[in-house]
Amino acid sequence: MSKAKSIAIQTMAEHGYNLIDQSSNMLTFERQMPPGDAALYLMAVGNSYHSTPSVTLRLSFVQLGGEVKIYGTVGASTQGPFGQIRSNDLTRGKSGQQLQEGLELIKARTNGDSR
Repeated sequence: MSKAKSIAIQTMAEHGYNLIDQSSNMLTFERQMPPGDAALYLMAVGNSYHSTPSVTLRLSFVQLGGEVKIYGTVGASTQGPFGQIRSNDLTRGKSGQQLQEGLELIKARTNGDSR
């Protein structure tokens, strides 16, 4: 499991994510949303006074026999002018597809593929 976690940390760092929390079976990453995506996100949540949104990825690692399964979620959050946090689950849709592509890349690298 440690090999998969190490590869996940390296892969997420290559994509601009910072490791913000870890435990024995979970890694949490975060990065600022790109400006174009951030503007659309802020319009969707209805308040331009919020901070720049952050994208948060949570990866859970489960040892099943000789295999390691990785499950993930992706979300976005922003802080309002009075300190309130607004979070949304983005696991479905385009962000979920990008998460799945990232998980496939981690799987390939764990199994020796040099992608």
